[in-house]
Amino acid sequence: MSKNAGTIRRLPKAGVGDPDDGVEMMAQCNVVNFTVNDKEVTGIGSQHLANCKMMASFENGVVSISVRDGSPFMVSVRLDELMALLKEAADYRNENDQKKKEEENHE
Repeated sequence: MSKNAGTIRRLPKAGVGDPDDGVEMMAQCNVVNFTVNDKEVTGIGSQHLANCKMMASFENGVVSISVRDGSPFMVSVRLDELMALLKEAADYRNENDQKKKEEENHE
């Protein structure tokens, strides 16, 4: 596990343009490299764990994940889209759990 992994830290506003509500968390992520043939993804070439920093701000409306690896990079997504995706995953899981319980009760 990376240093300070899982600890959420509230970031102070250090300068102009910094959000008032920025937070960050160090974590580990799985970096996957795909195999490509004729510009089409054909499979997984390799994968490895890397340290990453996740940052979020409602003021900016963005979640960013910075991968701290041999070739550092960042991916950012809209916060509302990520929240909608996570909500749907939770709803789907709850529906499947409920179906399993109902099937077990009928047996």
